[in-house]
Amino acid sequence: MTELNRHRYENAVRVLEALWRNPAMSRADLARNLRLDRSTTGSIIDFFLNAALVSETHADPKAVYSRQGGRPPLLVELKTDRFHSIGVELKPNSATVLVTDLGGNVVCEKAFRLGPRIETRAVDLAKHMRELYRDMVSASYATPIHGITSIGIGVSGIVSPDAQSIEFSRELGIRTSVPFGTLLQEHMDVPVWLFADADACALAELEYGNRRVDDLLFVLAKLDPPTFRAGLGIVLDRNLRTSHSGVGREFRSPFVSPESSEQFAVADDFSAGSVDPSAARIQYSDELAVSIAFLVHALDLRNVVLGGDLGGEEFELVSERIGQHVRTDTVRADHQPLELWPSSNTHSAVALGASAGALRELFFTHRFPIPGIATRDTVRQA
Repeated sequence: MTELNRHRYENAVRVLEALWRNPAMSRADLARNLRLDRSTTGSIIDFFLNAALVSETHADPKAVYSRQGGRPPLLVELKTDRFHSIGVELKPNSATVLVTDLGGNVVCEKAFRLGPRIETRAVDLAKHMRELYRDMVSASYATPIHGITSIGIGVSGIVSPDAQSIEFSRELGIRTSVPFGTLLQEHMDVPVWLFADADACALAELEYGNRRVDDLLFVLAKLDPPTFRAGLGIVLDRNLRTSHSGVGREFRSPFVSPESSEQFAVADDFSAGSVDPSAARIQYSDELAVSIAFLVHALDLRNVVLGGDLGGEEFELVSERIGQHVRTDTVRADHQPLELWPSSNTHSAVALGASAGALRELFFTHRFPIPGIATRDTVRQA
């Protein structure tokens, strides 16, 4: 392995990340956007070309470049199938596992049964992931690939990314902290990150959704009386927002009484038998809409995505109520229109977002395993 200094390695990761976020860029654009000199950018691209990580193709002669005079430039494109990331949605007795390439394309997906004890599920999951990748990914490529770069785990509940632990999860029956990420990483020689399920969905929408936005609120809702739940994933300036401690917090409706253990007041009313299912649905929609409208104004958001059980008729009902509250709960005459749309990734959004989130963290922490270039940790050891 070629031992390059840390600065050179991190520049290489920055170039790779820029190509991940932008499908095709010229060398000049890469240098300008990353504030690198052209010789540094050129040497990195040449290295990537020799390692078969990127390709160069001529830009469309009719594109804007041709109107500026001269030849259209060569565009550098990432070979997205050289690396893969794994995304997982952890459920009470099973897990949905999918493998994506760097373009967000789902290469394969499978659901696995897991054992009853949370401590042994990490061992089971690691075994299933290795077998899935070996049997359904590695065996299907005629050209060499560089394996799994990262693993993201999406969980319903509260997680601590720093401690790599699940702090609390009603769905999984976890009441005390479980270092699930650490346990899994002991069996997989790959970085692992944990995400709350709503945060994962927000990242899936941000990176692989149908619209290019920099901020959004993702609402992951469950409407199955007597279960009324909602998780909120917030992205501002393309950054996922969590608490100062890094630990996610469970959403609670402002209508819930202090002594209630529920997220929504309608759940208490439903359990007490004071509201029927049809009325509960409307009450739930109102509670949720008021809370979302408050966050839209407080955070100056422009985009809200509804997922989970908020599809079809439920989307129409909740989105209409959100729009009403957003319009009536503000004194600002210049408030910008709110965009609401259903989740772009209705199938396996949690696992897909966990995979995208793991890749984001991999780039952010400069731990991307570029073949032939020492990683940051290797450089430190040298």
